[in-house]
Amino acid sequence: MADSKIKLRYRQMKDTIKIHIVDGCPEYIMHKLQTLYKVEINTENPDFIFYSVFGTEHLKYDCVRIFYTGENLRADFNFCDYAITFDYLIFEDRHLRYPLYLFYASFRDIAKREEINNNLSKTQESIQISDTHKLDTSAPHTMNAKARKYNLNQKLAKRKFCSFVVSNGKAHSIREEFFKSLSAYKKVDSGGKYKNNIGGTPIADKLAFLSEYKFNIAFENSSTNGYLTEKLFDAKAAHSIPIYWGDPTLKNAINSIPPPDNNIIWESYKNLEPQLNKKAFINISDFNSIQEAIDFIIFLDSNDSAYMDMLNEPLLLDTNYATYFDSKLEAFFAHIFSQPKQSAYRRGFGQWRLNIERRYKKAQKVRTIANNLIYPFKSSIKTISNLSKTLKAKFRFCFKS
Repeated sequence: MADSKIKLRYRQMKDTIKIHIVDGCPEYIMHKLQTLYKVEINTENPDFIFYSVFGTEHLKYDCVRIFYTGENLRADFNFCDYAITFDYLIFEDRHLRYPLYLFYASFRDIAKREEINNNLSKTQESIQISDTHKLDTSAPHTMNAKARKYNLNQKLAKRKFCSFVVSNGKAHSIREEFFKSLSAYKKVDSGGKYKNNIGGTPIADKLAFLSEYKFNIAFENSSTNGYLTEKLFDAKAAHSIPIYWGDPTLKNAINSIPPPDNNIIWESYKNLEPQLNKKAFINISDFNSIQEAIDFIIFLDSNDSAYMDMLNEPLLLDTNYATYFDSKLEAFFAHIFSQPKQSAYRRGFGQWRLNIERRYKKAQKVRTIANNLIYPFKSSIKTISNLSKTLKAKFRFCFKS
């Protein structure tokens, strides 16, 4: 109840905040802020700046800096006052764990769908309860109720085998290795730019494409504790069983402590965050080898009953999953913006930190000059390369390999 009152107070505040957003900080940060505050965009003299990893424009501003990333890298608190990342990190009041997938429509769709399914299940259960055991309808809704299973159409077990949607090949080698190994059993349809084997342009609607298949290879580009992106949720939202690899914390049994890490205070997170249901997806890291994982996939592919059992599992064990993270984000913003501007600084202005920033700014200037000098040559080389590819395609008989 206290959390609800705090949340309501934040929304009623509607204070004006003077901000600027640079360096690829995503638009959904702005959308979230606009639901909580009156946002004034000021490119010349902002009080707060939001920035991400795609540039260095944030260095031009000495105001309070708030860093956000969904990429697999760490925040540098020498340059930012606050950071929002996926890391399990406690650093005074300066960091918030808010994973990238929470902004995605596929996650929100799953959260809403499973909340509705949970409420329908409770309604059906109440009908079966005898008059001597009537439900207390005055009782408040339990937001942390355990999610119920779906009851999806059996026809979903008769779809095409497996999909794969990747835009580029810059990732851990296990992804390509697994794609090749699983393709040895049955063709895996690749609809992205990378290893496309279905022809035509890359698919425009990822979820629509995924929904045509029983399974989806949903590998992260890399593996780091807490680094969980939209890939797992996209597959589940399309009613396709995710074949996942990535976040090591998902490997362990639910509510267990991940392996110790000096940079992470695990005890502070244990059993606090809502959990994902391990029965709802295939985690490659749970198997001793790729072949063992593929053997299990083959079993599900050939056993409709077992396949549907997994497909019907809800992904979110707790119905308050989205609410938990959203309330944390709103409280984080409220803490930052409710302070006097000068009190909101955290990065410090001591000699050594300022020296680090000055050196970094100089290095970026040198890099910019070098890039400007090299760009015309790189552009010419690219043009020649593209022309060569075109000529090879038209006159292959002149370019025998």
